[in-house]
Amino acid sequence: MIDEFNPYHYKKYIKVSFLKNFKEFRGDDTEYQGRVLVVVQIKIGKTTTGPIYKYILVRDNLRWDYRKSREDIKRMIRIVEQLGISNDGYDLSKTEFESISSEKVVPRNILENHIRITWYPYDYDGSYNNRIKEIEHEKDGDFKLSLKKIDNKSDEMLERKKQKFRSEIISK
Repeated sequence: MIDEFNPYHYKKYIKVSFLKNFKEFRGDDTEYQGRVLVVVQIKIGKTTTGPIYKYILVRDNLRWDYRKSREDIKRMIRIVEQLGISNDGYDLSKTEFESISSEKVVPRNILENHIRITWYPYDYDGSYNNRIKEIEHEKDGDFKLSLKKIDNKSDEMLERKKQKFRSEIISK
């Protein structure tokens, strides 16, 4: 995504929503089939009635009750956070969740009705913090290493983009 946008302005065009269809985060004990859907909203234009968005759904059967899947969700949250992209979390009814995941409705139609954010994805980005239950802290060393790689790679990508941007300005 970062290659498609100026490194200083891309953030205002993208928003990521993490949607869940279960009540409580409980690690592997989350209710069976506790699913998460990731919706990437990209502003691609504007009309007289408002902005035009493109939606990208990440719905590869992401389940919070399954450790490897939960770790993938946390990695996605970490990437979004590292790039400084606006994100939020919502609890949806099973019906709303299925309507979006099956592409029966445009996500905007449902998300606009949810006035309050119901959870904060950054609390679940794999970092240790006191805002979440102990059971949500992943102990796996490979997972922790993958988070470090995400941090390093995103820092490296952003620095390369900044350098390229600076060199373009200097050469003009």
